[in-house]
Amino acid sequence: MENSCTFVDLERAESVLYRRITAELSFTSREMHRMTNGNHFVEIAAILGLATLFGVIGQKLRQPLIIMFLATGILAGPSGLGIIHS
Repeated sequence: MENSCTFVDLERAESVLYRRITAELSFTSREMHRMTNGNHFVEIAAILGLATLFGVIGQKLRQPLIIMFLATGILAGPSGLGIIHS
């Protein structure tokens, strides 16, 4: 039996899979606020976790830690993921 899958079928399946993955991974700042719910411990833990992750990535890319910490602040701020609200 031959495989009758065409390029159009593969392209359609790829777009459906892409939409499902992006829907699962997308967070809005409102959803992030609901997750932290004003809990300062969770906010601080999330910021420290992001700073550690960005620090390791920055070391691999040979970037200064201060640059990566600034990137963490921008990402965690209200214009990014919305972890920090004030």
